[in-house]
Amino acid sequence: VYSQWGEDGILNYLCEKIGISKPKIVELGAGNFEECNSRFLAEYRHASAAPIDSRSDLYSSIQNLDLNWKTTISPQMAWITPDNVNDILNSASQAIGRVDILSLDIDGNDYWVANSLDTKDIRIIVAEYNPIFGHENAVTVPRNDSFSRTSAHYSNLYYGASLRAFINLFESRNFTFVGTNRVGNNAFFVASADVKNLDLQVPRT
Repeated sequence: VYSQWGEDGILNYLCEKIGISKPKIVELGAGNFEECNSRFLAEYRHASAAPIDSRSDLYSSIQNLDLNWKTTISPQMAWITPDNVNDILNSASQAIGRVDILSLDIDGNDYWVANSLDTKDIRIIVAEYNPIFGHENAVTVPRNDSFSRTSAHYSNLYYGASLRAFINLFESRNFTFVGTNRVGNNAFFVASADVKNLDLQVPRT
């Protein structure tokens, strides 16, 4: 509905299957909340959401939404790095409660931010990966906390990490890779304890 490639519908399906009726979601790289992964859950499931982005129009695009009296929307304007991501997550959880879902899409330093994340209470993760890097090798751009996708390479295709890099990372944290969106640029991971509730054939990794 509001996400670019069906991610919000997949998240809604996963919530239904593992029994999260009113999720709490933090979205790292939410843009201005107009096209993102958390807005549909906020509207349809009254999810509490913490959209995080460095865009200057983040607050203004949210402040007049009807959602503000229906549920908790707690935006933070921040440049996300491996060093501050857990402070951002802690601040978000103080505003919306213990986080069920984390969405990561910052077009650059994603792997290094994910590697620093405290994921112990999270039940669903969606992470954008770079399909140009292929699915066999665990590769990522080098850590650069000021990374800009548009200036890193003229093609705009040099950013992020491969699918295998995220699978290896999150499986080491007791998450199971359950699939991608149809166009193949966002991967979904579910806490391994919840996977038995999914009506899915989990892919071999």
